[in-house]
Amino acid sequence: MRWLTCLCVALVLCISVGAAADRQLEQAAFQDSHPLVAFYQQGERITRVYGPAFGHGATPEAVAEQFRTNHAGIFGVDAGDLVPVGALADGQHTRPLMLDPETGEYKFTLVYFTQQHDGVPIFRSELRLLVRNLPDYPLVWVGSSLHDLGDFRRTTNVANDQAGVQAALDFSPGLMNFSAPEAVIWAGVNDQVVEPALAATFTADNYDNPSAAKPEKWLFVTDAQTGEILYKENMIIFEDVVGHADGNATQGIGAEHCELEAPEALKWARVGIGTTYAHADANGDFVIPNSGTADVTVESWLRGLWFRVYNAAGADAALSQVVTPPGPAYFLHNEANTEFYRAQVNGYVEANVIRDMVISHYPDYPGLQQSEFPVNVNLTGGYCPGNAWYDYSSINFCLAASGYPNTAWGAVIHHE
Repeated sequence: MRWLTCLCVALVLCISVGAAADRQLEQAAFQDSHPLVAFYQQGERITRVYGPAFGHGATPEAVAEQFRTNHAGIFGVDAGDLVPVGALADGQHTRPLMLDPETGEYKFTLVYFTQQHDGVPIFRSELRLLVRNLPDYPLVWVGSSLHDLGDFRRTTNVANDQAGVQAALDFSPGLMNFSAPEAVIWAGVNDQVVEPALAATFTADNYDNPSAAKPEKWLFVTDAQTGEILYKENMIIFEDVVGHADGNATQGIGAEHCELEAPEALKWARVGIGTTYAHADANGDFVIPNSGTADVTVESWLRGLWFRVYNAAGADAALSQVVTPPGPAYFLHNEANTEFYRAQVNGYVEANVIRDMVISHYPDYPGLQQSEFPVNVNLTGGYCPGNAWYDYSSINFCLAASGYPNTAWGAVIHHE
């Protein structure tokens, strides 16, 4: 039987490699058609697609449907497994985002799809598409928690509910109230990669237990056959707010009037709720600690761990939006793409680009550990116009004037 075992292993590897190759071909074809669009990956999984508009249509729903039909393969899933149902409790397919108080209109529409297979939902597996509410409804961002199920096929129904309940009781004996189990396909959460399995999910609490030391409420995912706990989550929590920060920045190293602008992740950028602050990671993603689930105002600035931008032509750039925890909150600085704002975004983005490059080659390079190093943009005095300079305590860039462009752009910022 040894040869048969080897043959089975080889077939599984071939299927896996073939699926990965198909996914990579889909990704390459998409990027050939949209060269300025970027992917963000966690391991082998693409979790973000973002950049200049990569879809248009008559309505937000039509734009999203076109992307689902044509590009689901980017994520290694079948378009037919994506259904127009939101992952939130009300199941809404669309949701307005970012109310403009001046116009009373929303700037974006978020369109949801959830992933199912053979009629069974995949646990917390969804596709979100962010569409701007402009003519032709440009699609500018896609977020994915989808799972490539490979050749998984359901072979059983949820038949061992009691085993799952018993496993939950073994975990916390004081639990008393159990919701009806629902069938799901378990394929991991976040960046986990696990073998898909049919499972049951349910909640349990101890609210009617007079001897309970404190309230408990848990979400469980248990194996459909054995009852083994595959995942558990405490549902009594303080709800942090998650999100992402981008800035519409000049691409390449050319001057602003020579290159196009596209969203770039604001690495290490500062965000906050009131006086509670956090910083984005290298991909522009952030988590802000927060207690409670009431709506909060989230703010985003062009300042961060290493640089802080000062705008000599007016107020420093800042965005805010009201978010229901856990979000997500999404910020796009310089959405209108104007000179003053563009200079601020360029100053922040490119200063971090050159710092990261230097640190990657020389981690102890002197002077690069200073926090919030000043980046002054849109200046009119000093050596302006048409100049830029470093004075050992800041880097400085001029407003466009006298035939010179604004000097806050790639090559100049890198030089200073």
